[in-house]
Amino acid sequence: MFRVAAAAMLMTLCAGLVAADGPDPGTVALRLKSARYLARGDTGLASANDGGAIGYNPANLAATSISNYDDPSLAAQDPKPWKTECANSIEVAGDLDFWSLMRAIRDIRKSWGIGLGYTKVSPQDRTEWWTAGFGTRLGHSNWNGGIAFQQMGGGLVQDRAKGLLNLGVQGNYSLRDGATLQVGGLVQDVTGRLDQGPLYSLGLAGTFGNTLIEVDWWDLSDQIDSSVNVGVQQRLDDKWSVYAGLIDGDDLTAGVGYIDGWWNIAAGWMQSPRGTDLGSELMLTVGRRIRF
Repeated sequence: MFRVAAAAMLMTLCAGLVAADGPDPGTVALRLKSARYLARGDTGLASANDGGAIGYNPANLAATSISNYDDPSLAAQDPKPWKTECANSIEVAGDLDFWSLMRAIRDIRKSWGIGLGYTKVSPQDRTEWWTAGFGTRLGHSNWNGGIAFQQMGGGLVQDRAKGLLNLGVQGNYSLRDGATLQVGGLVQDVTGRLDQGPLYSLGLAGTFGNTLIEVDWWDLSDQIDSSVNVGVQQRLDDKWSVYAGLIDGDDLTAGVGYIDGWWNIAAGWMQSPRGTDLGSELMLTVGRRIRF
């Protein structure tokens, strides 16, 4: 009963949402961070935990699941504690000519990690951005904090967007019946280099057995393009998962993911964004874990 009530509360947050106007190509391009999270309705502020975490919240870098150990005591005994996971994404079909390289790196004995990323998209003019971030646990609490620097440029961003500073927080809580709750917050462009900055976003994710539900509210104050997204991940077994989502009450997403040992592969689809001339998007993300 508790799981049903908590899941219903999360779903209620996204009920009745209808996008007023179609997004511009730049906004659509920013949705394409990772196939796994795109398929979940572009949600990941609270729960992104793989090589693509830097694309959502730098605080999540402190809690990436790249160790391959469910038991922390086994991680502590690993003779090669440094792990890295890449998340290489490419557009298989669509109009945005998108590809990205992201990576998370951490010593699994420590409660901190770093992330690196590069993204290129060309819906009209070539646009690209580099990202570097650091996340760490905040003391002995259930919260992580993170900082990221983005170097952006190209036809879809303002001339002043040469160096953006982002700050994030992420919390993890255990609930009854084995359920968990994750909270994520992100402040983009802290120093206000963009005309509309800073931008504030909030995410809430709940895991109930094999089901994860997340609701992310991007750009709370609607400085550029506010969007409330909902995503669901259903684990079918230890390797396979299916995803579904809804972006801002309008655009459907879906996908499938496979995780086996050192490989993390996902395919994500997004329907043609309403109010735009863009077609539907299909992207593939391949992740590989390495220890050194």
